[in-house]
Amino acid sequence: MIKVFYDGKCILCRRYKQAVELLDNSKFTWLDANEESSSKMLNIPTQELLADLHVQLSDNSIIKGSAAMTYIIKQIPAASRFSWLMEKDSTKKAIETFHSTSEKLRRRLIKSCPSCKNKSSSI
Repeated sequence: MIKVFYDGKCILCRRYKQAVELLDNSKFTWLDANEESSSKMLNIPTQELLADLHVQLSDNSIIKGSAAMTYIIKQIPAASRFSWLMEKDSTKKAIETFHSTSEKLRRRLIKSCPSCKNKSSSI
């Protein structure tokens, strides 16, 4: 089973999780990086775990960031016919751009939203 560590207090992260689960909910176990058990499981400090998307593969190796996002996309059967496209430099750049843009937005939301209850989420 593939373990995905995400910020459960972040609305963007929760929406990403929901979108992936709609496409395929059989391959992934979603774990909230805010939970102390997640930090202990990977032996990574919570602050670092919350700083980016982390995926633990079945061989216990860890990938993070846009590489983790690409890996997740490749695991979804509906996307398998487009797997060749994932190897193109332009697609890799697009995924990196999407990931960094969403990460900036996530940080801005957490820091500036007056009604956001995610202020406790450390970035």
